[in-house]
Amino acid sequence: MGDAHRSPETQARQRFVDALPIAEAWVRAGGEFITPVVGSQLDEDVELENWRAWHLAHFSLSSGTHHLLAAVRYLLEFGPAALPIHSLMRTALWGGAQGLWVLHPVEPGERAARAAQVLGYSVTNHRKWLDTFSDVDPEGSEARAALRARLVGLSQELGSQGPNQHQVVRWAGEHVFGDQPGAVAEVEQGWRELGAVAHAVPWELSRRPGQVVAGDERVSVRAVRGSSAELEGVLSHVLGILEAGWGVFEERASTAAVDPT
Repeated sequence: MGDAHRSPETQARQRFVDALPIAEAWVRAGGEFITPVVGSQLDEDVELENWRAWHLAHFSLSSGTHHLLAAVRYLLEFGPAALPIHSLMRTALWGGAQGLWVLHPVEPGERAARAAQVLGYSVTNHRKWLDTFSDVDPEGSEARAALRARLVGLSQELGSQGPNQHQVVRWAGEHVFGDQPGAVAEVEQGWRELGAVAHAVPWELSRRPGQVVAGDERVSVRAVRGSSAELEGVLSHVLGILEAGWGVFEERASTAAVDPT
């Protein structure tokens, strides 16, 4: 049966079926942890506290890919539930966007500057975690104090703000879908809608049609359902951004650095 004879929901579910082997292949490839060729562009990345820009980008892309795979498997197994898939797809979108954003600059110094934002945010949250749970391991207090001092120093060196997520996602949408103005707007719109569900605030669900299933004159309970069709656009955006990110990674990991002279 051709697509013309299928319902939009059936067609959209097929997109998820088609995405499954793609996500699985990316997970396998990412698990092999491609090491940049000596002399390649990524081989020039400077080290930041045992991390390089490409380490952080690889982690971001891998996180995005694993969350995409989890979302696709969940939908195919249990259907398009309105809550968990949105959270998984949001992390998939962010992992792809951040990884692509870190990797994109040709100049190693600019890659390092972007990586420093990611690492600084990570270090600051690690320090906050230590402060919150300082009494968990009293026997390790000396080592913990030394680690905290090092993290404080790194936070001061790297900064603690982290990348602006909305701006990075918008940039990724423009970079990948720049010739499709409608798609660029949809990437940012989808990011904000996914975030509402991921942070357990109900405004996005209130936009959906639903059916009253219980209640009285004072209050009613309305059932809201998700659909594969509404998630198809998000799937397309996530696939496009992750594909671009992995593509840049492979290219920069194997292509010789350009001599600035």
